[in-house]
Amino acid sequence: MFLLSTLLSANGTALAQTPVSIAPNSWGAGSPMPTALMGPFTGVINNKIYVVGGENGSTVFGLNQVYDPASDNWTTGSPMPTPRAGGASAVVNGILYTIGGQTQSA
Repeated sequence: MFLLSTLLSANGTALAQTPVSIAPNSWGAGSPMPTALMGPFTGVINNKIYVVGGENGSTVFGLNQVYDPASDNWTTGSPMPTPRAGGASAVVNGILYTIGGQTQSA
């Protein structure tokens, strides 16, 4: 299982995000995400973590950052048609669905 740990600055801006693997009795950190974000949509498809959209406190992004834990490498996928942050997401039949969210920074 993987999750993203986020380091925030004093004003709440995301400084760094790193995938963290969780296995029985062990933890491991992966390569930092190229662009740290708050409120991204996430999901796992074919053993890769997709981190889509999100914001940095002043800008909402449509980024699609993909982490492959097997190679500990980040790549960039096709961006969202409409940048969004802070909604919900789910993977159904190998498709990452994003629901709701905001199109402007709070």
